[in-house]
Amino acid sequence: MVWGGLHERENHWIGIVIDAPKSTIYIGNSQQNLPDEQVINMLQWFLKGAFPQDFAIRTLKCSIQPRNWSCGEYSVNMVTHHFDPVQYPLPGPKLVDATAH
Repeated sequence: MVWGGLHERENHWIGIVIDAPKSTIYIGNSQQNLPDEQVINMLQWFLKGAFPQDFAIRTLKCSIQPRNWSCGEYSVNMVTHHFDPVQYPLPGPKLVDATAH
């Protein structure tokens, strides 16, 4: 799942993986900001309909994006990297890495 989270311009994308068997939500942000409390509350509320327990929040591994325009690509990459890190390595933090990615 990829989610457009809150940002100063309300257009920043973050990566989210929900692991129901482990009751864990992984959240990654390529700007390295902490997960927004509103996003966490919304996810916990959404999951309450199917799961009685709260889900733990963990960090999804991700690279730091070098420019403002690459958060969408980086959010998709962090989710795919979570499931298959060999096939989908994390890009580097430099502009040349983002362009090559």
